[in-house]
Amino acid sequence: GSMILFLNFAPISYGGGVERWITSVGEAFSKSEETIFLDVDRCISDLYAELVFKRKFLARNTNISKRILQKSIFWRSLLPFTADWKKTRDNIRTARVIYTKLEVNELLILFYYGGFSVLKKTIIGLHSPFIYHQDNLSFFESLHNIVYQSCVIKKILSMAKQIHTLNEEQTMTMKSTFGLSNVTLIPNFIETPSEYKPAITVPDHLAICFVGELSLRKGADILLEIIFKSPKHFTYQIAGDGPLKPQFAALKSPQVKYLGFLQKTDVEKVLETSDVLLMPSRAESFSLATLEALSHGMSVICSTDISPSILEKYLVMCKKKTLYFKGCFFFLP
Repeated sequence: GSMILFLNFAPISYGGGVERWITSVGEAFSKSEETIFLDVDRCISDLYAELVFKRKFLARNTNISKRILQKSIFWRSLLPFTADWKKTRDNIRTARVIYTKLEVNELLILFYYGGFSVLKKTIIGLHSPFIYHQDNLSFFESLHNIVYQSCVIKKILSMAKQIHTLNEEQTMTMKSTFGLSNVTLIPNFIETPSEYKPAITVPDHLAICFVGELSLRKGADILLEIIFKSPKHFTYQIAGDGPLKPQFAALKSPQVKYLGFLQKTDVEKVLETSDVLLMPSRAESFSLATLEALSHGMSVICSTDISPSILEKYLVMCKKKTLYFKGCFFFLP
């Protein structure tokens, strides 16, 4: 029979936004067609994660449908013509459709086991962001921009079965700059709750939450600065882990609750007891956390140029005057 294969360099159990998306879509497909998750074992993927992201891919989500077969690439799977190498090659070659991201490490896996011809049945999803635009780029971010705007990547994309973009900017880049026609816009999505519970919070206080990876890329350092400068009537719930986890775990302020990494149901409890989701990310298109917050009737502020005074202006004053609009999205440049 036919088979769909999802290729992801990070272990599926990592439970980040990408892994959650793959799990959700894969479970839906598995009801009508055999579905396989192919990831890279942590003993290999952690080497890359520590070098580039300064963290490991911790196993944070094991709640994956038993209908979906999980396969991993181990060190022994990389040795040509061994039994494990052949099993991985066979999975890639026999899949009817392969879904992966535009990541060099994942593309190299495809080519190593299946050759360039495997692109004809591969759907490539663009990551967020496709290009880094912020100031003070790191070495890896600068390298990223060079590689992903190269003629090699353009050729690979042109050979793919389909390119899935997240937003209009990516779509225009693929069509106008790269001259591609195999492009489909599929924004991030979530399962919308049948009903949401608006936050019931103290009128003179502002309940702020952050949900995501505690890293420089996600603006966790900016969040720390905001917390240190916040007045006493601001409270924070911080959900997530990452390289800056020790700084948040060490916070002694009664205004701040550091909750660590949370499963979906526990994240919903945070959203239901907050006024606003603050996302000071340096690299974001339209995150799953943002969509989940809006679906719960929250307001969202997404900006790297944020301060307690801006939060006071945009939210607390509105709340006191009962003009506080639920489900608003503020993008501040």
